[in-house]
Amino acid sequence: MAWAAAGVLTLYAVLVRANAVFAVAPLVAMLVPLGWRARVAVAAGGVAMVLALSPVINHQLLGARDSGVTRTQPLYDLAGIAVRAPGADVGLPATSVARIVALNCAKSYFWDPLSDGGPCGADVAPLARMPVAQLYRLWVGAMLSHPLAYAAHRLAHLNSTMRWLVPYRWPGAPPTLHSERNDLGLGSPGAVARGWQRVGGYVVETPLGWPFMWFGLALAGLVALRRNRSAEAVLARALFVSAIAGEASFAAVSIASDLRYHLWAMIAAAIGLVIGWPAFDRRRFRLGAALVAVVCLPAIVTRIALPLPPQSYLGMLG
Repeated sequence: MAWAAAGVLTLYAVLVRANAVFAVAPLVAMLVPLGWRARVAVAAGGVAMVLALSPVINHQLLGARDSGVTRTQPLYDLAGIAVRAPGADVGLPATSVARIVALNCAKSYFWDPLSDGGPCGADVAPLARMPVAQLYRLWVGAMLSHPLAYAAHRLAHLNSTMRWLVPYRWPGAPPTLHSERNDLGLGSPGAVARGWQRVGGYVVETPLGWPFMWFGLALAGLVALRRNRSAEAVLARALFVSAIAGEASFAAVSIASDLRYHLWAMIAAAIGLVIGWPAFDRRRFRLGAALVAVVCLPAIVTRIALPLPPQSYLGMLG
């Protein structure tokens, strides 16, 4: 019964978000008693299977309607390539690209300025109306033709979403104190919950709220468990690999910088540290933790040196 429940929860986790499979598949693969090559094959096969079956499950089994979400990643990346590689074939006229540049719509923080309600929504409308297969061919072609522009765009976003070299109070991190308007009868959190959320609002501005730090600690923990085959090491190693793989996926699959997208990786890394601590090679872990601390130094400097960003959605939208 316990394994069945775990299987159902795992399947649900995979379907919750587009990036979830990149964390769940490695987690499952690492818990299977196989060699590293076989585990890589299981994880890669799991990712491929989920990506292939998700549209069928969502649209035919669950009856989900096309919200256009499958177009957001290509739109975001094509706009990012366009502003970094003038004249690139991204399916947009030069006037539209010029407006995207002038209005700074290809933001590292998120894709929202390119959405229907964004300031550049009309400029990317030809891409939004394009058949998905044609859009994806254009997307892949642009990446292959302009790899440096694509890499610069993705690295800028990765820095933003991992919250490394960003200003103090980078938006999208503090817990919200009030629910958005809805027709489901969902109210705002009570007084006690709001108190804890305010505490969380302070915590996210410390290294504990920086995804890149937990990514680094997961790497340090993984190295510290090398060749250890104890039960604690097996579980902690699976959690670390899940956190690392999930975070690494943001290098290619991500359009927003909200901290909530990183919560699993941060929690998995933290649990892995607690479970794996007795099995750690202390010298290796101390070295890894020291390197993480060094990487945190420029993050602290940028938070002190850079001006505060806009503190509202509309302000970030531009």
